[in-house]
Amino acid sequence: MLTKFALLTCVLTSTSTIALASDALVTKTNSSGFIIPIFGRDESCKIYRDKVVIERRFGIVDDNGFSTTETLNFSVSSGIDAVLAKASQAEIKQTPNTICDMPSTVISAQPKNDDVPFVLYRTGACGIPTVYREGPAAKMLIDLVNHYCELTH
Repeated sequence: MLTKFALLTCVLTSTSTIALASDALVTKTNSSGFIIPIFGRDESCKIYRDKVVIERRFGIVDDNGFSTTETLNFSVSSGIDAVLAKASQAEIKQTPNTICDMPSTVISAQPKNDDVPFVLYRTGACGIPTVYREGPAAKMLIDLVNHYCELTH
């Protein structure tokens, strides 16, 4: 059971920090941490130029859970490109974390399809520090994704 959860956590964390075949501008992923799989709750929010896709999973075991997908119409002005560029240059801060097995949140942004995503916010785990970008541009992007997926660990 621990191996399945560790793999799931790794996959969820990786999908929000590496380039995917999508063009999501901002992505937020929440994971419930180390928990009995049936009680697990995962959430993913992806902000595109023309839509928001929210996926939620209730229970992490295939036969004992379910998932939902919600797609919302959305449009964003071209000013988002300048905000993404500024946020990618924002100062990165870290705070220590000594808590293990806790829920996690990763918020990342990707200015263009061929750009490497950068982290806006990431909770730490087991000695890995919490990381966040400072500045108004990073805050705008975090506020945008939090509007659709409020939960942040």
